[in-house]
Amino acid sequence: GHRLAESEYELALESPEGVVAAALRSNDAVVTLDTEVTPELAAEGLARDIVREIQNARKAEDLVVTDRVNVQISDASDDAKAAIALHGDYIAGEVLALSIKLGPAEETASLHEAKVDGHPFRFWVTR
Repeated sequence: GHRLAESEYELALESPEGVVAAALRSNDAVVTLDTEVTPELAAEGLARDIVREIQNARKAEDLVVTDRVNVQISDASDDAKAAIALHGDYIAGEVLALSIKLGPAEETASLHEAKVDGHPFRFWVTR
């Protein structure tokens, strides 16, 4: 039958052991995160990294932001090829690519080499 005053205790929400979670500062809710990286999420992340590398190449070649380009990718890992196949439309939309092809490119294009998440690949960007 003893009542505690507010200054005599601290109320805190805690997540169960083994669960990635955190209480909000207000201690009125807990946010739980699913940190499992599925193959689909890994492919999406790889596709976003490929976009970043192609955008860096566009910048290095002084292309105008509205220039439409063709992208040729070679020597890509199986995971990178799968990400390109699965997210090719996304990649093309982000880098304004008229086409994205796998295989060797024409000799006149500037070669770019990149490595994303341990997946090396070579690519060319042409107008």
